[in-house]
Amino acid sequence: MERYVKKNVVIIGLYLPGIYPKGDDSVVVNLLAPAVLKATADADSEISAQYEIKILSFPTTIDSEKLAQVICAQDPFIIAYSVYIWNYYHVSENVRCVKKIRPEAKIVFGGPQVAYTSVKVLEENPEVDIVVCGSGETRFKLLLKSGLRLGELSKIPSITYRDKDKKIVSTEGVISEDLSQIPSLYQSKIIDLNDGSRHTVFLETFRSCPFKCGYCAWGNGDSNIRLFPIEQILKDIEIIYNNPNVEAVIVVDACIYYQSRERVKKIIDKIASCSRKIPTVFTLDIHLLDEQLIEYLSKIELGDVWCFGLQSVNPSAIKLMGRKTDRKIFIKKTELLRRVKPSAETSFNIIYGLPGDNYAAFRETIDFALSLRPIKLQIYPLLLLPGSPFWYNRVEYGFKYDDNPPYMVYSNRHYSEEDMEKTLHFSLWYLAITYFPAIRDAIFSIPDCNPKFSRVDLIDQFIENMKEKIDPITDLRNKFVNTIENFNAIRRQVFNFLFEPENCLYAYKSMLKLLDSCGVQQLSENILIGIDYYTALTKEPDEHEQKDAFFVQKYGKKKIEYVKSTWVRPFKFLKGEDA
Repeated sequence: MERYVKKNVVIIGLYLPGIYPKGDDSVVVNLLAPAVLKATADADSEISAQYEIKILSFPTTIDSEKLAQVICAQDPFIIAYSVYIWNYYHVSENVRCVKKIRPEAKIVFGGPQVAYTSVKVLEENPEVDIVVCGSGETRFKLLLKSGLRLGELSKIPSITYRDKDKKIVSTEGVISEDLSQIPSLYQSKIIDLNDGSRHTVFLETFRSCPFKCGYCAWGNGDSNIRLFPIEQILKDIEIIYNNPNVEAVIVVDACIYYQSRERVKKIIDKIASCSRKIPTVFTLDIHLLDEQLIEYLSKIELGDVWCFGLQSVNPSAIKLMGRKTDRKIFIKKTELLRRVKPSAETSFNIIYGLPGDNYAAFRETIDFALSLRPIKLQIYPLLLLPGSPFWYNRVEYGFKYDDNPPYMVYSNRHYSEEDMEKTLHFSLWYLAITYFPAIRDAIFSIPDCNPKFSRVDLIDQFIENMKEKIDPITDLRNKFVNTIENFNAIRRQVFNFLFEPENCLYAYKSMLKLLDSCGVQQLSENILIGIDYYTALTKEPDEHEQKDAFFVQKYGKKKIEYVKSTWVRPFKFLKGEDA
Protein backbone atom coordinates (compact mmCIF):
# COMPACT_ATOMS: atom_id res chain seq x y z
CA MET A 1 0.00 0.00 0.00
CA GLU A 2 1.39 3.39 -1.01
CA ARG A 3 2.26 5.59 1.99
CA TYR A 4 0.45 8.94 2.12
CA VAL A 5 2.85 11.88 2.27
CA LYS A 6 1.63 14.79 4.36
CA LYS A 7 1.76 18.30 2.95
CA ASN A 8 3.87 20.82 4.85
CA VAL A 9 2.38 24.00 6.28
CA VAL A 10 4.63 26.69 7.69
CA ILE A 11 3.29 29.44 9.97
CA ILE A 12 5.55 32.48 10.28
CA GLY A 13 5.70 34.70 13.35
CA LEU A 14 7.90 37.79 12.98
CA TYR A 15 8.27 39.58 16.30
CA LEU A 16 9.86 42.82 17.48
CA PRO A 17 12.99 41.96 19.48
CA GLY A 18 14.13 43.69 22.65
CA ILE A 19 10.73 44.89 23.90
CA TYR A 20 10.36 42.75 27.04
CA PRO A 21 12.84 42.65 28.66
CA LYS A 22 13.72 46.03 27.20
CA GLY A 23 16.84 46.05 25.07
CA ASP A 24 17.56 42.31 25.33
CA ASP A 25 17.33 41.01 21.76
CA SER A 26 18.41 37.50 22.78
CA VAL A 27 15.03 36.75 24.41
CA VAL A 28 12.61 34.96 22.08
CA VAL A 29 9.10 36.42 21.88
CA ASN A 30 6.37 33.79 21.49
CA LEU A 31 3.53 35.29 19.42
CA LEU A 32 0.21 33.68 20.26
CA ALA A 33 -1.42 33.61 16.82
CA PRO A 34 0.90 31.08 15.09
CA ALA A 35 0.81 28.80 18.13
CA VAL A 36 -2.98 28.98 18.45
CA LEU A 37 -3.42 28.14 14.75
CA LYS A 38 -1.16 25.12 15.00
CA ALA A 39 -2.66 23.89 18.28
CA THR A 40 -6.21 24.10 16.93
CA ALA A 41 -5.38 22.51 13.58
CA ASP A 42 -3.30 19.71 15.09
CA ALA A 43 -6.22 18.79 17.35
CA ASP A 44 -8.36 18.04 14.27
CA SER A 45 -7.75 14.43 13.21
CA GLU A 46 -8.70 15.09 9.58
CA ILE A 47 -6.15 17.90 9.33
CA SER A 48 -3.38 16.14 11.26
CA ALA A 49 -3.68 13.18 8.91
CA GLN A 50 -3.08 15.42 5.87
CA TYR A 51 -0.71 18.15 7.06
CA GLU A 52 2.51 18.60 8.98
CA ILE A 53 2.38 22.08 10.53
CA LYS A 54 5.50 23.90 11.71
CA ILE A 55 5.99 27.32 13.29
CA LEU A 56 9.00 29.48 12.42
CA SER A 57 9.53 32.43 14.78
CA PHE A 58 12.13 35.07 14.00
CA PRO A 59 12.82 38.70 14.94
CA THR A 60 11.98 41.37 12.37
CA THR A 61 15.72 42.05 12.14
CA ILE A 62 16.33 38.84 10.17
CA ASP A 63 17.33 39.26 6.53
CA SER A 64 14.33 38.52 4.25
CA GLU A 65 16.30 36.45 1.77
CA LYS A 66 17.81 34.35 4.54
CA LEU A 67 14.37 33.79 6.07
CA ALA A 68 12.99 32.84 2.64
CA GLN A 69 15.65 30.16 2.31
CA VAL A 70 14.78 28.77 5.76
CA ILE A 71 11.07 28.70 4.89
CA CYS A 72 11.52 27.08 1.49
CA ALA A 73 13.79 24.44 2.97
CA GLN A 74 10.65 23.10 4.70
CA ASP A 75 9.13 22.21 1.29
CA PRO A 76 5.93 24.15 2.11
CA PHE A 77 2.57 23.71 0.39
CA ILE A 78 1.08 26.61 2.39
CA ILE A 79 2.91 29.49 4.08
CA ALA A 80 0.79 31.46 6.57
CA TYR A 81 1.85 34.79 8.06
CA SER A 82 0.61 36.51 11.20
CA VAL A 83 0.57 40.19 10.18
CA TYR A 84 0.66 43.28 12.41
CA ILE A 85 1.32 46.98 11.70
CA TRP A 86 4.87 46.59 12.96
CA ASN A 87 5.80 43.62 10.78
CA TYR A 88 3.72 44.23 7.63
CA TYR A 89 6.57 45.49 5.47
CA HIS A 90 8.91 42.77 6.71
CA VAL A 91 6.28 40.15 5.82
CA SER A 92 5.59 41.65 2.39
CA GLU A 93 9.29 41.74 1.54
CA ASN A 94 9.74 38.17 2.70
CA VAL A 95 6.82 36.92 0.59
CA ARG A 96 8.43 38.38 -2.53
CA CYS A 97 11.67 36.56 -1.69
CA VAL A 98 9.83 33.29 -1.02
CA LYS A 99 7.95 33.41 -4.33
CA LYS A 100 11.20 33.74 -6.27
CA ILE A 101 12.37 30.45 -4.76
CA ARG A 102 9.05 28.59 -4.58
CA PRO A 103 6.45 30.20 -6.86
CA GLU A 104 3.96 27.33 -6.43
CA ALA A 105 3.60 27.82 -2.64
CA LYS A 106 0.25 29.15 -1.45
CA ILE A 107 0.48 32.31 0.67
CA VAL A 108 -2.07 33.12 3.39
CA PHE A 109 -2.17 36.36 5.41
CA GLY A 110 -4.06 36.81 8.66
CA GLY A 111 -3.98 39.09 11.67
CA PRO A 112 -5.22 42.53 12.77
CA GLN A 113 -3.21 44.40 10.15
CA VAL A 114 -5.01 42.82 7.19
CA ALA A 115 -8.49 42.08 8.55
CA TYR A 116 -10.09 45.38 7.48
CA THR A 117 -8.00 46.13 4.38
CA SER A 118 -7.91 42.72 2.73
CA VAL A 119 -8.66 43.94 -0.81
CA LYS A 120 -5.96 46.61 -0.62
CA VAL A 121 -3.53 44.04 0.80
CA LEU A 122 -4.11 41.68 -2.14
CA GLU A 123 -3.77 44.55 -4.61
CA GLU A 124 -0.45 45.57 -3.06
CA ASN A 125 0.82 42.00 -2.72
CA PRO A 126 0.17 40.00 -5.90
CA GLU A 127 2.10 37.09 -4.38
CA VAL A 128 -0.55 36.58 -1.67
CA ASP A 129 -3.39 34.15 -2.40
CA ILE A 130 -5.76 34.51 0.57
CA VAL A 131 -6.39 36.97 3.41
CA VAL A 132 -8.25 35.78 6.51
CA CYS A 133 -10.44 38.56 7.97
CA GLY A 134 -11.03 38.11 11.69
CA SER A 135 -10.18 35.33 14.12
CA GLY A 136 -8.18 32.62 12.43
CA GLU A 137 -8.70 29.32 14.25
CA THR A 138 -11.85 28.05 12.51
CA ARG A 139 -11.10 29.71 9.17
CA PHE A 140 -7.58 28.26 9.10
CA LYS A 141 -8.99 24.76 9.66
CA LEU A 142 -11.55 25.31 6.90
CA LEU A 143 -8.81 26.48 4.55
CA LEU A 144 -6.71 23.40 5.23
CA LYS A 145 -9.67 21.08 4.76
CA SER A 146 -10.52 22.80 1.48
CA GLY A 147 -7.00 22.21 0.18
CA LEU A 148 -7.27 25.85 -0.95
CA ARG A 149 -9.27 24.72 -3.96
CA LEU A 150 -11.06 27.68 -5.55
CA GLY A 151 -14.41 25.91 -5.61
CA GLU A 152 -14.33 25.53 -1.83
CA LEU A 153 -13.09 29.00 -0.85
CA SER A 154 -16.43 30.71 -1.51
CA LYS A 155 -17.96 28.66 1.31
CA ILE A 156 -15.56 30.00 3.97
CA PRO A 157 -16.85 33.11 5.83
CA SER A 158 -14.88 36.40 5.84
CA ILE A 159 -11.92 35.65 3.63
CA THR A 160 -10.62 37.49 0.57
CA TYR A 161 -9.01 35.64 -2.33
CA ARG A 162 -8.43 35.65 -6.10
CA ASP A 163 -10.78 33.64 -8.30
CA LYS A 164 -9.83 31.75 -11.47
CA ASP A 165 -9.81 35.03 -13.41
CA LYS A 166 -7.57 36.67 -10.76
CA LYS A 167 -10.47 38.85 -9.68
CA ILE A 168 -10.46 39.70 -5.96
CA VAL A 169 -13.44 38.19 -4.12
CA SER A 170 -14.52 38.76 -0.50
CA THR A 171 -16.90 36.38 1.26
CA GLU A 172 -19.36 37.36 3.98
CA GLY A 173 -20.24 35.82 7.31
CA VAL A 174 -19.15 35.80 10.94
CA ILE A 175 -17.46 33.15 13.04
CA SER A 176 -17.43 33.35 16.84
CA GLU A 177 -14.69 31.10 18.16
CA ASP A 178 -15.38 28.61 20.95
CA LEU A 179 -12.37 29.27 23.17
CA SER A 180 -12.91 26.02 25.06
CA GLN A 181 -11.89 24.19 21.88
CA ILE A 182 -8.47 25.84 21.68
CA PRO A 183 -5.89 23.54 23.29
CA SER A 184 -3.36 24.90 25.77
CA LEU A 185 -0.25 26.12 23.98
CA TYR A 186 1.97 25.32 26.95
CA GLN A 187 0.52 21.99 28.06
CA SER A 188 0.72 20.74 24.47
CA LYS A 189 4.22 22.26 24.16
CA ILE A 190 3.26 24.00 20.95
CA ILE A 191 5.24 26.74 22.68
CA ASP A 192 8.20 24.87 24.16
CA LEU A 193 9.70 26.84 27.02
CA ASN A 194 12.51 24.30 27.36
CA ASP A 195 13.94 24.67 23.86
CA GLY A 196 17.22 26.20 25.04
CA SER A 197 16.11 29.83 24.62
CA ARG A 198 14.97 32.48 27.06
CA HIS A 199 11.36 33.52 26.48
CA THR A 200 8.94 36.41 26.68
CA VAL A 201 5.54 34.78 27.06
CA PHE A 202 2.12 36.12 26.11
CA LEU A 203 -0.84 35.01 28.23
CA GLU A 204 -4.45 35.41 27.07
CA THR A 205 -7.24 34.77 29.60
CA PHE A 206 -10.14 36.18 27.55
CA ARG A 207 -10.91 37.89 24.24
CA SER A 208 -12.55 41.14 23.12
CA CYS A 209 -13.20 44.40 24.95
CA PRO A 210 -16.49 45.87 26.19
CA PHE A 211 -15.54 49.38 25.06
CA LYS A 212 -15.27 50.99 21.63
CA CYS A 213 -12.61 53.68 21.90
CA GLY A 214 -12.29 55.76 18.73
CA TYR A 215 -8.61 54.96 18.15
CA CYS A 216 -8.84 51.20 18.81
CA ALA A 217 -10.11 48.26 16.76
CA TRP A 218 -10.14 45.86 19.71
CA GLY A 219 -13.78 46.15 20.76
CA ASN A 220 -15.34 46.83 17.39
CA GLY A 221 -16.08 43.30 16.35
CA ASP A 222 -17.74 41.07 18.93
CA SER A 223 -17.60 43.16 22.12
CA ASN A 224 -18.85 40.29 24.30
CA ILE A 225 -16.13 39.05 26.62
CA ARG A 226 -15.33 35.41 25.87
CA LEU A 227 -13.35 33.45 28.45
CA PHE A 228 -10.77 30.73 28.14
CA PRO A 229 -11.46 27.83 30.55
CA ILE A 230 -10.16 28.82 33.97
CA GLU A 231 -8.71 25.36 34.66
CA GLN A 232 -6.61 25.61 31.51
CA ILE A 233 -5.42 29.13 32.41
CA LEU A 234 -4.39 28.07 35.93
CA LYS A 235 -2.45 25.08 34.64
CA ASP A 236 -0.72 27.26 32.03
CA ILE A 237 0.27 29.70 34.78
CA GLU A 238 1.89 26.87 36.73
CA ILE A 239 3.95 25.91 33.70
CA ILE A 240 4.95 29.49 32.83
CA TYR A 241 5.69 30.88 36.29
CA ASN A 242 7.71 27.87 37.42
CA ASN A 243 9.93 27.82 34.35
CA PRO A 244 13.43 29.34 34.72
CA ASN A 245 13.60 30.19 31.02
CA VAL A 246 10.75 32.74 31.16
CA GLU A 247 12.05 36.33 31.45
CA ALA A 248 8.77 38.26 31.21
CA VAL A 249 5.04 37.65 30.86
CA ILE A 250 2.68 39.96 28.97
CA VAL A 251 -1.02 39.49 29.73
CA VAL A 252 -2.68 40.56 26.48
CA ASP A 253 -6.23 41.01 27.83
CA ALA A 254 -7.87 44.41 27.28
CA CYS A 255 -7.85 44.67 31.09
CA ILE A 256 -7.70 41.69 33.41
CA TYR A 257 -10.50 43.23 35.51
CA TYR A 258 -13.02 43.04 32.68
CA GLN A 259 -13.85 39.57 34.01
CA SER A 260 -15.30 38.53 37.37
CA ARG A 261 -13.37 39.30 40.54
CA GLU A 262 -13.60 35.69 41.63
CA ARG A 263 -11.88 34.61 38.41
CA VAL A 264 -9.26 37.38 38.69
CA LYS A 265 -8.48 36.35 42.26
CA LYS A 266 -7.87 32.76 41.15
CA ILE A 267 -5.51 33.95 38.41
CA ILE A 268 -3.53 36.30 40.66
CA ASP A 269 -3.37 33.80 43.53
CA LYS A 270 -2.07 31.13 41.17
CA ILE A 271 0.66 33.44 39.83
CA ALA A 272 1.63 34.40 43.39
CA SER A 273 1.84 30.75 44.45
CA CYS A 274 4.44 29.85 41.80
CA SER A 275 8.14 29.58 42.50
CA ARG A 276 9.35 32.42 40.27
CA LYS A 277 8.48 36.11 40.56
CA ILE A 278 8.51 36.96 36.85
CA PRO A 279 7.96 40.57 35.73
CA THR A 280 4.40 40.72 34.40
CA VAL A 281 2.81 43.40 32.21
CA PHE A 282 -0.92 44.12 32.47
CA THR A 283 -3.15 46.63 30.71
CA LEU A 284 -4.98 48.37 33.56
CA ASP A 285 -8.10 50.53 33.70
CA ILE A 286 -7.75 53.08 36.50
CA HIS A 287 -11.54 53.47 36.81
CA LEU A 288 -11.84 49.93 38.21
CA LEU A 289 -8.98 50.27 40.68
CA ASP A 290 -9.88 49.83 44.34
CA GLU A 291 -8.06 48.76 47.49
CA GLN A 292 -8.81 45.08 47.00
CA LEU A 293 -7.57 45.03 43.40
CA ILE A 294 -4.40 46.89 44.34
CA GLU A 295 -3.71 44.35 47.07
CA TYR A 296 -4.29 41.50 44.60
CA LEU A 297 -1.85 42.88 42.05
CA SER A 298 0.69 43.70 44.76
CA LYS A 299 1.10 39.96 45.33
CA ILE A 300 2.92 39.52 42.04
CA GLU A 301 5.93 41.02 40.27
CA LEU A 302 4.53 44.01 38.40
CA GLY A 303 7.60 46.05 39.11
CA ASP A 304 6.67 49.29 40.80
CA VAL A 305 5.32 51.01 37.67
CA TRP A 306 1.54 50.99 37.18
CA CYS A 307 0.61 52.21 33.70
CA PHE A 308 -2.83 53.64 32.86
CA GLY A 309 -4.41 55.05 29.72
CA LEU A 310 -5.20 58.76 30.13
CA GLN A 311 -5.03 59.82 26.44
CA SER A 312 -6.58 63.30 26.93
CA VAL A 313 -8.42 65.40 29.51
CA ASN A 314 -10.09 67.62 26.89
CA PRO A 315 -13.89 67.03 27.11
CA SER A 316 -14.33 67.39 23.32
CA ALA A 317 -11.67 64.78 22.56
CA ILE A 318 -12.95 62.46 25.28
CA LYS A 319 -16.48 62.58 23.82
CA LEU A 320 -15.34 61.94 20.25
CA MET A 321 -13.17 58.97 21.21
CA GLY A 322 -15.94 57.43 23.30
CA ARG A 323 -14.15 57.36 26.65
CA LYS A 324 -15.19 58.52 30.11
CA THR A 325 -11.96 60.04 31.38
CA ASP A 326 -12.53 61.98 34.60
CA ARG A 327 -9.78 64.07 36.19
CA LYS A 328 -11.25 63.58 39.67
CA ILE A 329 -11.17 59.81 39.20
CA PHE A 330 -7.50 59.89 38.16
CA ILE A 331 -6.59 62.03 41.17
CA LYS A 332 -8.60 59.88 43.58
CA LYS A 333 -7.32 56.54 42.23
CA THR A 334 -3.70 57.69 42.09
CA GLU A 335 -3.90 58.79 45.72
CA LEU A 336 -5.50 55.45 46.63
CA LEU A 337 -2.75 53.50 44.87
CA ARG A 338 -0.01 55.39 46.71
CA ARG A 339 -1.78 55.01 50.04
CA VAL A 340 -2.23 51.24 49.68
CA LYS A 341 1.14 50.68 47.99
CA PRO A 342 3.50 53.58 48.86
CA SER A 343 6.32 52.28 46.64
CA ALA A 344 4.13 52.33 43.51
CA GLU A 345 5.13 54.57 40.62
CA THR A 346 2.67 55.54 37.93
CA SER A 347 2.94 56.05 34.20
CA PHE A 348 0.25 57.42 31.88
CA ASN A 349 -0.35 56.89 28.16
CA ILE A 350 -1.24 60.01 26.18
CA ILE A 351 -2.24 60.18 22.49
CA TYR A 352 -1.80 63.34 20.44
CA GLY A 353 -3.57 64.11 17.16
CA LEU A 354 -7.02 63.17 18.49
CA PRO A 355 -10.15 64.75 16.97
CA GLY A 356 -11.37 67.47 19.30
CA ASP A 357 -7.84 68.14 20.56
CA ASN A 358 -5.17 70.62 19.50
CA TYR A 359 -1.75 71.65 20.76
CA ALA A 360 -3.17 73.79 23.57
CA ALA A 361 -5.40 70.94 24.76
CA PHE A 362 -2.49 68.52 24.54
CA ARG A 363 -0.44 70.79 26.80
CA GLU A 364 -3.33 70.89 29.28
CA THR A 365 -3.37 67.07 29.34
CA ILE A 366 0.40 66.97 29.91
CA ASP A 367 0.16 69.51 32.73
CA PHE A 368 -2.59 67.53 34.45
CA ALA A 369 -0.73 64.24 34.04
CA LEU A 370 2.45 65.74 35.51
CA SER A 371 0.49 67.03 38.50
CA LEU A 372 -0.10 63.36 39.39
CA ARG A 373 3.69 62.95 39.71
CA PRO A 374 4.19 60.00 37.34
CA ILE A 375 7.62 58.53 36.84
CA LYS A 376 7.03 58.80 33.08
CA LEU A 377 4.50 59.72 30.41
CA GLN A 378 4.19 57.55 27.32
CA ILE A 379 3.30 60.01 24.53
CA TYR A 380 2.16 58.47 21.23
CA PRO A 381 0.97 59.94 17.92
CA LEU A 382 -2.50 58.85 16.84
CA LEU A 383 -2.53 55.93 14.41
CA LEU A 384 -5.63 55.60 12.24
CA LEU A 385 -5.99 51.86 12.72
CA PRO A 386 -8.19 50.07 10.17
CA GLY A 387 -11.34 48.84 11.87
CA SER A 388 -11.35 51.57 14.52
CA PRO A 389 -14.27 54.04 14.78
CA PHE A 390 -11.95 56.90 13.77
CA TRP A 391 -10.96 54.96 10.64
CA TYR A 392 -14.59 54.36 9.67
CA ASN A 393 -15.32 58.08 10.20
CA ARG A 394 -12.04 59.38 8.71
CA VAL A 395 -13.81 61.59 6.14
CA GLU A 396 -16.11 63.12 8.78
CA TYR A 397 -13.13 64.04 10.97
CA GLY A 398 -11.07 65.30 8.03
CA PHE A 399 -8.10 63.05 8.69
CA LYS A 400 -4.92 63.46 6.68
CA TYR A 401 -2.84 60.35 7.23
CA ASP A 402 -0.49 57.84 5.67
CA ASP A 403 -2.67 55.15 4.11
CA ASN A 404 0.00 52.54 4.82
CA PRO A 405 1.10 50.87 8.06
CA PRO A 406 1.37 52.15 10.72
CA TYR A 407 -1.19 54.75 9.48
CA MET A 408 0.40 57.80 11.09
CA VAL A 409 -1.98 60.76 11.37
CA TYR A 410 -0.71 64.10 10.00
CA SER A 411 -3.73 66.22 10.97
CA ASN A 412 -7.51 66.37 11.29
CA ARG A 413 -10.13 69.13 11.33
CA HIS A 414 -9.22 70.07 14.88
CA TYR A 415 -5.51 69.21 15.10
CA SER A 416 -3.54 71.07 12.41
CA GLU A 417 -0.28 69.90 10.84
CA GLU A 418 1.46 72.84 12.50
CA ASP A 419 0.11 71.73 15.88
CA MET A 420 1.20 68.14 15.18
CA GLU A 421 4.74 69.36 14.48
CA LYS A 422 4.83 71.46 17.65
CA THR A 423 3.54 68.50 19.64
CA LEU A 424 6.21 66.19 18.22
CA HIS A 425 8.95 68.66 19.14
CA PHE A 426 7.59 69.17 22.66
CA SER A 427 7.28 65.39 23.13
CA LEU A 428 10.89 64.81 22.13
CA TRP A 429 12.12 67.49 24.50
CA TYR A 430 9.95 66.12 27.30
CA LEU A 431 11.23 62.60 26.70
CA ALA A 432 14.82 63.88 26.73
CA ILE A 433 14.19 65.51 30.12
CA THR A 434 12.98 62.20 31.57
CA TYR A 435 16.42 60.70 30.88
CA PHE A 436 17.82 63.20 33.42
CA PRO A 437 16.14 62.08 36.68
CA ALA A 438 17.57 64.99 38.68
CA ILE A 439 16.45 67.58 36.12
CA ARG A 440 13.06 65.94 35.67
CA ASP A 441 12.32 65.91 39.40
CA ALA A 442 13.56 69.49 39.88
CA ILE A 443 11.22 70.78 37.14
CA PHE A 444 8.27 68.87 38.55
CA SER A 445 9.00 70.06 42.11
CA ILE A 446 9.10 73.80 41.34
CA PRO A 447 5.28 74.25 41.54
CA ASP A 448 5.37 72.68 45.02
CA CYS A 449 7.65 75.53 46.09
CA ASN A 450 6.04 78.24 43.97
CA PRO A 451 2.49 77.40 42.76
CA LYS A 452 2.39 80.21 40.20
CA PHE A 453 4.46 78.09 37.80
CA SER A 454 2.89 75.31 35.72
CA ARG A 455 5.02 72.29 34.85
CA VAL A 456 4.38 72.65 31.12
CA ASP A 457 5.51 76.31 31.17
CA LEU A 458 8.61 75.27 33.11
CA ILE A 459 9.41 72.68 30.45
CA ASP A 460 9.00 75.44 27.84
CA GLN A 461 11.45 77.66 29.70
CA PHE A 462 13.97 74.85 30.10
CA ILE A 463 13.72 74.20 26.35
CA GLU A 464 14.31 77.88 25.59
CA ASN A 465 17.35 77.87 27.86
CA MET A 466 18.71 74.84 26.01
CA LYS A 467 17.99 76.33 22.58
CA GLU A 468 20.22 79.32 23.32
CA LYS A 469 23.12 76.98 22.58
CA ILE A 470 21.87 73.68 21.12
CA ASP A 471 18.69 72.75 19.23
CA PRO A 472 18.74 69.37 17.49
CA ILE A 473 14.95 69.09 17.55
CA THR A 474 13.75 72.20 15.69
CA ASP A 475 16.14 71.13 12.91
CA LEU A 476 13.81 68.16 12.35
CA ARG A 477 11.38 70.40 10.45
CA ASN A 478 12.20 68.69 7.17
CA LYS A 479 12.26 65.19 8.64
CA PHE A 480 9.29 63.07 7.56
CA VAL A 481 7.91 61.00 10.44
CA ASN A 482 5.59 58.42 8.92
CA THR A 483 6.61 55.18 10.62
CA ILE A 484 7.44 54.05 14.14
CA GLU A 485 10.90 53.01 12.91
CA ASN A 486 11.41 56.47 11.41
CA PHE A 487 10.38 58.13 14.68
CA ASN A 488 12.70 55.88 16.69
CA ALA A 489 15.58 56.62 14.31
CA ILE A 490 15.01 60.37 14.72
CA ARG A 491 14.81 59.99 18.49
CA ARG A 492 18.10 58.08 18.57
CA GLN A 493 19.74 60.69 16.38
CA VAL A 494 18.57 63.54 18.62
CA PHE A 495 19.33 61.84 21.92
CA ASN A 496 22.74 60.57 20.86
CA PHE A 497 23.60 64.23 20.33
CA LEU A 498 21.85 65.62 23.42
CA PHE A 499 23.55 63.18 25.75
CA GLU A 500 27.11 63.94 24.76
CA PRO A 501 28.86 64.97 28.02
CA GLU A 502 29.22 68.62 26.97
CA ASN A 503 25.50 68.81 26.15
CA CYS A 504 24.59 67.10 29.42
CA LEU A 505 26.61 69.80 31.17
CA TYR A 506 24.68 72.48 29.30
CA ALA A 507 21.40 70.81 30.30
CA TYR A 508 22.34 71.10 33.96
CA LYS A 509 23.42 74.72 33.51
CA SER A 510 20.09 75.44 31.79
CA MET A 511 18.28 73.85 34.71
CA LEU A 512 20.23 75.94 37.24
CA LYS A 513 19.29 79.06 35.28
CA LEU A 514 15.63 77.99 35.44
CA LEU A 515 15.77 77.48 39.21
CA ASP A 516 17.35 80.91 39.67
CA SER A 517 14.66 82.60 37.55
CA CYS A 518 11.94 80.88 39.61
CA GLY A 519 13.54 81.77 42.93
CA VAL A 520 13.75 78.16 44.15
CA GLN A 521 17.48 77.75 44.73
CA GLN A 522 16.64 75.22 47.47
CA LEU A 523 16.18 72.65 44.70
CA SER A 524 19.67 73.19 43.27
CA GLU A 525 21.74 70.66 45.28
CA ASN A 526 21.50 67.80 42.76
CA ILE A 527 21.76 70.20 39.81
CA LEU A 528 25.09 71.52 41.15
CA ILE A 529 26.32 67.95 41.56
CA GLY A 530 25.35 67.29 37.93
CA ILE A 531 27.31 70.37 36.82
CA ASP A 532 30.35 69.24 38.82
CA TYR A 533 30.16 65.70 37.40
CA TYR A 534 29.70 66.62 33.74
CA THR A 535 32.29 69.42 33.93
CA ALA A 536 34.86 66.79 34.85
CA LEU A 537 33.60 64.43 32.16
CA THR A 538 33.89 67.05 29.39
CA LYS A 539 37.51 67.68 30.33
CA GLU A 540 38.43 63.99 30.25
CA PRO A 541 35.64 62.19 28.32
CA ASP A 542 37.54 58.90 28.02
CA GLU A 543 37.90 58.40 31.77
CA HIS A 544 34.29 57.62 32.74
CA GLU A 545 35.13 54.82 35.17
CA GLN A 546 37.82 56.80 36.98
CA LYS A 547 35.59 59.86 37.21
CA ASP A 548 32.66 57.81 38.45
CA ALA A 549 34.79 56.28 41.20
CA PHE A 550 35.99 59.73 42.26
CA PHE A 551 32.51 61.25 42.35
CA VAL A 552 30.97 58.22 44.08
CA GLN A 553 33.50 58.70 46.82
CA LYS A 554 32.77 62.46 46.92
CA TYR A 555 28.94 62.39 46.82
CA GLY A 556 27.91 58.75 47.24
CA LYS A 557 26.78 56.22 44.63
CA LYS A 558 23.08 57.06 44.92
CA LYS A 559 23.64 60.75 44.17
CA ILE A 560 25.84 60.07 41.15
CA GLU A 561 23.44 57.53 39.67
CA TYR A 562 20.70 60.13 40.14
CA VAL A 563 22.45 62.89 38.19
CA LYS A 564 23.76 60.70 35.38
CA SER A 565 21.78 60.45 32.16
CA THR A 566 19.92 57.16 31.82
CA TRP A 567 19.96 57.25 28.01
CA VAL A 568 21.86 54.25 26.66
CA ARG A 569 23.27 54.52 23.17
CA PRO A 570 22.80 51.58 20.84
CA PHE A 571 25.71 49.15 20.69
CA LYS A 572 26.40 49.98 17.03
CA PHE A 573 26.74 53.66 17.90
CA LEU A 574 29.24 52.88 20.63
CA LYS A 575 31.34 51.00 18.09
CA GLY A 576 31.40 54.06 15.86
CA GLU A 577 28.96 52.60 13.34
CA ASP A 578 25.79 54.15 12.01
CA ALA A 579 23.10 53.97 14.70
